[in-house]
Amino acid sequence: MIKRMTTLHSIHKDIIIVVLGSTATGKSKLGIELAKVFNGEIISADSMQVYKGLDVVTNKVTANEMEEIPHHMIDIISPPLEFSVVQFRNKALSIIDNIVKQKKVPIIVGGTNYYVESLLWNFSLEQTCDQEGNNEEQLNEADLKFQEKYNEYTDEALFNTLKIVDPERAEQLHPNNKRKVLRSLEVFEKSGKKHSELLKLQKTEDGSSQWSGPMRFPNSIVFWLTCEQKILERRISERVDKMVDKGLVNEIRLFYEAYKSAFDQLDLHHKPLYEESIFQAIGFKEFQNLLKYEGNDSDIKFQLLSSSLDALKRVTIRYSKKQKTWIKNRFLTRPNSSSPNIFELDATDLNRWNDNVLAKALSICASIFKNEEILFKPLEKILPQKNVLAKHICNICDNRVIIGDEVWQKHLHSRKHKKKVKSYNKLT
Repeated sequence: MIKRMTTLHSIHKDIIIVVLGSTATGKSKLGIELAKVFNGEIISADSMQVYKGLDVVTNKVTANEMEEIPHHMIDIISPPLEFSVVQFRNKALSIIDNIVKQKKVPIIVGGTNYYVESLLWNFSLEQTCDQEGNNEEQLNEADLKFQEKYNEYTDEALFNTLKIVDPERAEQLHPNNKRKVLRSLEVFEKSGKKHSELLKLQKTEDGSSQWSGPMRFPNSIVFWLTCEQKILERRISERVDKMVDKGLVNEIRLFYEAYKSAFDQLDLHHKPLYEESIFQAIGFKEFQNLLKYEGNDSDIKFQLLSSSLDALKRVTIRYSKKQKTWIKNRFLTRPNSSSPNIFELDATDLNRWNDNVLAKALSICASIFKNEEILFKPLEKILPQKNVLAKHICNICDNRVIIGDEVWQKHLHSRKHKKKVKSYNKLT
C-alpha cells in the first residue's frame, strides 16, 4: 500500500502536477495513484469528457474511481452545446484555486493538450478578450452571440472574414484550420483588437515564448507517459475490443437516436456532422454507416460493425501519434525560461509499471515538494530553428497551403510531392 503524504504541499503552494501522454498510455491510472499519495484532486483536461454521456466512447474514469478521488471537469455540460477552451480554462483555474486553498494538490490529467496549455501558461490575449465578462453567465451569453453570428459560415467564408479584420493573422493560419480561425475572430469580436497585435504584445512579457505568455505555475511538475508505438497500437486495439464488451456500440446508437435532430439540423446547414460539439468524439464518424443502416440483414450489419471498429482503431492510433507530436512540438520546444521541466515515464511494459512509472513519479514529486535534489533528469528542450508560422503555398500540389518551415521541408521531400513534380516536369 502506498503511504499518503499530506504535509509536503505546504512547502510550495503553487505546485501542480500534470500528466501528459497519448491515449492508452495510462494517464488516468497515474493521476489517481499520485492523488492518493499527495492528497490531490484531478482536473480532467479532455475536450470530450466535459460532455455528459458517452462514458465508454470517451473512456471516462469509473464512478468508483471518482468517489475515491475527486475528479473535476467531467460531465459538466449537455450536448449539443459548444464548450470552448476559454470556458474550460476559466472553470478549471477556479477549481485549481479552490484545491490549493484546501492545501491539496491539483493534478491535471491531459487528453486534449491545448486545454493543458491554457492552464499552464498565461495568454494576455485571453485576459483582454475576457475582461468584459467575469462570470459564467456573461461569458456564455457572449459565446452564444458569437456562435450565432458565424454559425452558418463555411470554412472559406470564415477565413475570408479573418483576412479582412486581421490580414496579418490570416497569413499565419491554414484556411482550413477552423478552430484557430474562429478563435482569432472571437478575439477580435470581444476585444476590438487584432489577434496578431495581441500576440505581439504577449511575446514582450518576461518568460514569454512564440506560443504564449509566461508560465502561470512556474513550479509545475510535468510527466510525459510514453510507449513504444507498436505496443501502443496493440494496446489501443485491445482497448477498443474491451469498449465493445462494455457496450460501446449500444452507447453510440442510443446517443445518436437521442440527438438525431441535432445531427439532422447540422445536415441542413451543410456542415460536417462530426465537427461540432461532442459529435467530434472519436466513434461517431467511424460508425456513421452502421448508425444510418435501417435494414435487418445480419451479414450487412456484421460487415458494417467490423469496418466501423477497424476504422475506430485506425483513427485512434492516428490520434495517438498526433498527441505525441503535439507534446514534442508545443511542450519541448519552449525555452527553459518559459516552460517547466518535463519528465519522461516509460509505460511500454505494464508489468514494470510500479518501477518504471509510479516509483519514478513519486520520487520526482517528493523531491520537488521537499526542495531536494531530483534523482532523474528532465527531457532536454528542442529549440526550434525555423519559423513555425511561415506560410508556404505549393503550386505543384494544387496550391496546397503549408504552415511552418519544418512542415514545408517535409512536404517538399514527401513521396506525393515528388510524384507531382515528376508529372509536372513531363508536361513542361
